[in-house]
Amino acid sequence: MPQVSWDGSTFYLDGEKFWIVSGAVHYFRVRPAYWRDVLEKAVQAGLNTVETYVAWNFHETSPGVFDWSGARDLGRFIDLAGEIGLKVIVRPGPYICSEWDFGGLPSYLMRTVDISTRDMHPAYIEAAARYLDEVLPIIAARQHTCGGPVIMVQDENEYFFTGRPGGREHLEWIRDRMRSAGIDVVINCCNHFNEPISGTLETMNGFSNACELVETLHHRQADKPAFITEFWPGWFTKWGGLLPDWKTPREIHSLMLGMLARQGMYNHYMFFGGTDFGLYQGPFDTTSYDYGAPLTETRRPCERYYVMRLANLCSRNLGPLAADMRPAASPPMEGPFEVRTVAGSAGTLHFLRVNYHGTRLPFRNAKIRLSSCRLWLRPSFNTLDAAVIPENLRIGGALIEYADLSLIGMMNGVILFSGDAAQAFRCSINGSVHEGFVPADGILSPLVLKSRGAEIWIMNHTGAGRVFETSDGRLAAGCDYVAPDGKSYLFAGVPGLAGGARLTLRRTPDGRVKKKKTGPVVVRTRPARPSGWENASAFPSEASWKNLVSDGELAREGILYGYGWYRTSKELAPGRYDIFFPVAADRITVYADGGFAGTWGRGDTDTLAPFTVECSTPQKLLMLADSLGRENFGYPLEDAKGIVGGLSLSARRVEPVDVGTRVLETPPPELLSDWRAATSGLKNDTRLLEVALTLPGTASPVTLVAVRPARSFILFTGGRLMSWQFRFGHRRHLAFDLGSERQIRLLIPDVSDVDKAMGGRPFNDAFMFVEQGRMLPPSELQIAPIQTPSTWKPGAPATSAPAFYRGVFKWTEGLEAAFRPGSFGKGFVEINGFNIGRYWEIGPYPTYYIPGDVLKARNTLLVFDETGVGPDRMTAIEPVLPLLAEK
Repeated sequence: MPQVSWDGSTFYLDGEKFWIVSGAVHYFRVRPAYWRDVLEKAVQAGLNTVETYVAWNFHETSPGVFDWSGARDLGRFIDLAGEIGLKVIVRPGPYICSEWDFGGLPSYLMRTVDISTRDMHPAYIEAAARYLDEVLPIIAARQHTCGGPVIMVQDENEYFFTGRPGGREHLEWIRDRMRSAGIDVVINCCNHFNEPISGTLETMNGFSNACELVETLHHRQADKPAFITEFWPGWFTKWGGLLPDWKTPREIHSLMLGMLARQGMYNHYMFFGGTDFGLYQGPFDTTSYDYGAPLTETRRPCERYYVMRLANLCSRNLGPLAADMRPAASPPMEGPFEVRTVAGSAGTLHFLRVNYHGTRLPFRNAKIRLSSCRLWLRPSFNTLDAAVIPENLRIGGALIEYADLSLIGMMNGVILFSGDAAQAFRCSINGSVHEGFVPADGILSPLVLKSRGAEIWIMNHTGAGRVFETSDGRLAAGCDYVAPDGKSYLFAGVPGLAGGARLTLRRTPDGRVKKKKTGPVVVRTRPARPSGWENASAFPSEASWKNLVSDGELAREGILYGYGWYRTSKELAPGRYDIFFPVAADRITVYADGGFAGTWGRGDTDTLAPFTVECSTPQKLLMLADSLGRENFGYPLEDAKGIVGGLSLSARRVEPVDVGTRVLETPPPELLSDWRAATSGLKNDTRLLEVALTLPGTASPVTLVAVRPARSFILFTGGRLMSWQFRFGHRRHLAFDLGSERQIRLLIPDVSDVDKAMGGRPFNDAFMFVEQGRMLPPSELQIAPIQTPSTWKPGAPATSAPAFYRGVFKWTEGLEAAFRPGSFGKGFVEINGFNIGRYWEIGPYPTYYIPGDVLKARNTLLVFDETGVGPDRMTAIEPVLPLLAEK
């Protein structure tokens, strides 16, 4: 009977070692038309496993209504991965984080006032049970034990709340639900041992500390294999921010080999990031989820792909051997290197990694003396910072006595080594000594050695990273990508070369090597500019307004994602109003006299303070709320959106009349006994900065607004603990209704002065106090959804209010493209009815990906723009060069 098992070193499938080399590909971030292409590129990148989250809210579109078809067909995605030859790890949550709206939880949960998620709250458990009863049978039927590719299923995700009431019970409830549904493969928990759950495999996430995490896993669970669930080669991006400082390829490669040296397996998060189509982005996250992955958002291999591929192939080929090896004495070595040696019946592997001790030098040469070689070997580290040096290693019927090149492993009957271009090398294979220089001529020509029946290819790192196996037993070199069937190829992101043909080198299964001329292809390079523009106001029709039925939170009013309109139910008299929203998110744009009056909330030019709006005539104040994604990480997760609890018409800032600070050498005992102490790292010897302040007496309640909190803090009002805010999470501001309390105390851990506690900002910028003044309660507000217009006017004039614009453009059917907004400011875009996501002029991305499967010969572009600026000559649909060409 098929089974998945493990020991302290590796996994086993039906008794055979299986060393996991995995990459994350989320089916909901790539169109089904491209699933095969991405998965095949994963195989060709050296992966043998693919991992995916399951986004609950992507499937349960309303309570009890599930969709598992088309782009939501999880079963088809898993089946396709198995067909291509990949095993699958599924992480169904219910909570997934993943920079996805509400961490994958459906927004309708917020209709339950005071709901608590990720614990045993009855309303949450009822909904989660309904979801798990839907998704688990899909996964269970595709397990390895049932003849499918699924080898691991994750219980929840990153539960970092030690001792949280109901937390452990929640994780155990999910585990038991999985087992009851027939999940009999590995169940893992990625909680970093904060809440260890019996009967599961604990895994961890990280990047620069990945090697230390592997060691921790071996130490904490010696009878189980070490698996890094998320090894981060990049990071996500935020609106208005810079592109993240993605890790360098050589740094990534070094850490990957460092994990292998410690018997650690990994999952690239992400291998392919993709796109957050629609309005599913996490809080303030961009539409692009490129993540700095080795496969870009447009599915092109970047330099990370090739360098990581070298380490992936090494792990896939040598991992099963390393699983049987144990630490051994390292040989004599010269140079600033970390050396880890493992040995077993198959031979010895020496893992060398440059140790810069904080100083990065451009070039390093090592000297290593193996017992099998009387000479000093001199591996070169000009290009990469790590290498695997074999000694008396048996692989593929050959015996490698020694080599000063990095061993990649066996590929379709060929032993592949890589090294720096023009590096002198020396190796002994099957008793024959070979000396020479690593080829320096790009990616085409390997140095081919024959040694008593063994064939060896020696290539520079650039070339070795571009040697591809095909399913018919061939090897292909000289291409930037070759598909498994050997019929599709890629040169530097473009099929062929713009200037002419290019040579490729192909090795047949019988050992013959021949060169083939590959011709260029013609690609579209001209953009299309939409024409026939029409426009329509985005203000709601009178018939679409309805009175609030709750406190105004968007989901409680039936708006689960994106935008919602609010207005006062009665006209305001002409005059000046100091507008403030005590509880609101994420952006509230106010319109008076038919035009823009100001924006409260998130955005570099917007404000969280009261702002003045002038009404020249009696009118109902219009307000557009934009939910930029519900919180997907941290505690509490529940994140109210829209205008909640009404708005203030006469708010004003107030300043504390007395502020005092002191340092507490130990926390108060009542804090240490709170479950949140362990989660926030509060200990007996934790120093805290206490900020005690008094507010002036006011006639109405006061709201405390914490603006971009730089640190965790604990808030006391009137001597009682009101809130304990953890540092992690993505909220730009936090609001607290202080009511009539005027004695406030803040405790800020691990800091002793106000400047550091405020992140270098003045205290009054970090913590703002607002007297609410005259409030309009929810009963005096109305709400309406954003609706696509039914009537349009010709032209695309600029306005000062939100508007829809519609145009048409011609395109090559099925050819991928990108949308360049031009003068459009902020909103979302639909192509032929498909929402490709949000855009925003603050960047950092200048264009937005359009999948080719939604494009036809004649297309309709629909833009909702908050600013109403309209298109200009720079608004265009631009080509994304095709990915593959047929030979």
